[in-house]
Amino acid sequence: MVALVAPILLGYVVPPLKVLERWQRSRPPGGVALPLELPVEAAGSPARLRVTRTGADLVGPAASPVGRSVAVAAALFAADGVEGWAAVLEAAGVDTSRAGYARDACSGDGVVLTLGARGEGEPEMPQVWFSRSPLRPCRVILSPADRVEIGPPGADGWPAWFEGGDGLLLIVTGPPEPVPLGDLLPAPGVPAPLPENWRRAF
Repeated sequence: MVALVAPILLGYVVPPLKVLERWQRSRPPGGVALPLELPVEAAGSPARLRVTRTGADLVGPAASPVGRSVAVAAALFAADGVEGWAAVLEAAGVDTSRAGYARDACSGDGVVLTLGARGEGEPEMPQVWFSRSPLRPCRVILSPADRVEIGPPGADGWPAWFEGGDGLLLIVTGPPEPVPLGDLLPAPGVPAPLPENWRRAF
């Protein structure tokens, strides 16, 4: 009987939405939903990483552009839940119907769950890697030039740091805070930017 069951178990791949559900159950309760600002240190200077559903900006003396992968990585630690995380992944081009396994030292058992790709054999696909032991996001790869490694757990369940493929290291220095609504509205007399999918309205 065991011989018949073993091949079935070896071929099982955890569906991406199940991984997100498990992540929701395993992360600390509460927290801040998007949009949020995370205090960080970049190149030795204090800054704030402002994260929305459409991207991230580094605000402050160390202001500089950050890749979309940093925004996706940070969004996975926000209190947006499975639907919110899936929407962020899909907007970044991660196929939430594809999953697999890869090998990586970020997981205690050396194996990670891949969302967006069948595993190591699809490096060209936008993907997110989740450590299995403990379960948590550890890498976001949207393209060879836009990738980020997620550091070990820090305060409040957030990573200790994010390190981009371009060498940008963002050290998390405090808990996230909600972005005041007024900061997201355009200044008086300035037209609001069109949404990314504005063409679909016609």
